[in-house]
Amino acid sequence: MTRFRRRTAGLTYLEVMVALVLLALSVVGLIEVRAQGLAAGRSAEAMQRALAAADTALERARPRRDGVASAMEATIGGFAVRTTTRPWRGRVNDGVGETRVAEVRVAEVRVAVALAGRDTLVIQRLVRP
Repeated sequence: MTRFRRRTAGLTYLEVMVALVLLALSVVGLIEVRAQGLAAGRSAEAMQRALAAADTALERARPRRDGVASAMEATIGGFAVRTTTRPWRGRVNDGVGETRVAEVRVAEVRVAVALAGRDTLVIQRLVRP
């Protein structure tokens, strides 16, 4: 009768292959996480530059004193920027529950910055002419 001895000193080919597959999956996961982090960083940087362009456009916007609406398009910092101004006729509450049209002369400035793809960053502010 022949006796077979079981080897316990080493690893089988199947065990080595399973370990290599698990290692490869771990490395691929880490690479994917790093790539997503880099993409998020680029997106945040682009948004910061777009906000700076919108802020520049807001500073340049000058509402007309005669109350006529106006629009301007420009390229600021590599972004297409559209600035519109119009008179604001808002309603205010007088504190007693009565609402009336505001007597203060205020203009609404709206800045739209075209981002990558179809996204648009819009900022609206009320300013005195």
